[in-house]
Amino acid sequence: MGPQYLISTYLDRRSLKTDGTYPIKLRVYSKSESKQILLRTGFSTTSSTFDKLKSGNKLSHKEKQLRHNINRLEVEAHDIAETLTPFSLKRFKSRWSGESKSSIELIAELKTIVKEKLSLGAVSTAEKYSLTIKALLRHNTTSENLTIYDIDKAFLTQFQNHMVSVEELSQATAAIYLRNIRTAYRRIAEGLSLDPGLYPFGNKKNQFQIKSVSKTNKALSEEEKIKLEKSEPKNNGQELAKDFWFFSYFSYGMNLRDILELKKKDLHSEYLSYIRTKTRTTKNTITEKRVPITKWHLKVLEQYKGNDKKYALNFLSSQMTPEEKHRRVKRLNKFINHHIKELALSAGLEAETSNRIAMNHARHTFATLAVRKGTSVAFISEILHDGNLKTTQEYIGSFSASDYKELSSLL
Repeated sequence: MGPQYLISTYLDRRSLKTDGTYPIKLRVYSKSESKQILLRTGFSTTSSTFDKLKSGNKLSHKEKQLRHNINRLEVEAHDIAETLTPFSLKRFKSRWSGESKSSIELIAELKTIVKEKLSLGAVSTAEKYSLTIKALLRHNTTSENLTIYDIDKAFLTQFQNHMVSVEELSQATAAIYLRNIRTAYRRIAEGLSLDPGLYPFGNKKNQFQIKSVSKTNKALSEEEKIKLEKSEPKNNGQELAKDFWFFSYFSYGMNLRDILELKKKDLHSEYLSYIRTKTRTTKNTITEKRVPITKWHLKVLEQYKGNDKKYALNFLSSQMTPEEKHRRVKRLNKFINHHIKELALSAGLEAETSNRIAMNHARHTFATLAVRKGTSVAFISEILHDGNLKTTQEYIGSFSASDYKELSSLL
């Protein structure tokens, strides 16, 4: 007695998609029940391409990959059907739904990553992935059904051009979105037997290379830093901005989120300690940072002392959700950036410098001035980026004309 089922793929020409393709479905027929079911595969193609897949004649590289994955699904379906005794469509559908591979749809995977990041409290990272989803949907309204088989060099090039040329976003922002797409692609690909030649990212001829964006050095010169340090704030906003800017500077470039998340238990008699929020969920080895306490630390810790039983400063509370904390940090960062610009201008810094100075300039200024004073890049890297020299080099990568003159005088 032969199999009690028939399995094949079927192009559902009743359901034309907005991109001009039809969904490819798995057709399963039960001889004993004399009926069939159609199951989604996540793949779609045109009528002409589907006919080519059946004949196998003159297939492009992408078409060969599609045929390979359709064949793979048929094999998986047969493997499941063979284990069902007696065979029934209901039992097959249940097993197929439970054992099918993870989704090949890009947006679905990006949404999964967003949920994962939010569950870990990584709200800022989750926000970047959410923005990537919105960017994809703006680029192409059919992107909701985008699969990794649609991601190739041509698509990525068009997406990048749309972000930079049409939407006028920065190359750095486009690069963030592209790296997020790459992450989702890799996660999906792990569960599939993909042809390595189909991987679209890289520096080969048929691959797309994400542009490396050199960070503009945002450091103040020693003279500018001294002017800002000696400046007299004209209002409470400028005073707060100055306090936190120099708290960051004298904390070896500690970012605002880490400052606001300082716990009372992190404060010791001669130093404060903390673990970078950014590395809590991304590093296998977590390094505790220690910063000697200076007058700037004492001023801020006293003036902005919090009543919360957990946090040292009065900006966050134990009752806040990760999303609420994220919004509070963003608002304060925006507030500081506005007032530090006004303070810099009144302190005598040039208008161009004053207009671009922001909270994160404290981090760049610390790194650059420390290196110029003889501190090794390796040491600075250990403080800022847990030993990532490449990232640190971007912080201190550009020096002024006076630096080169000084170097020449030492030769």
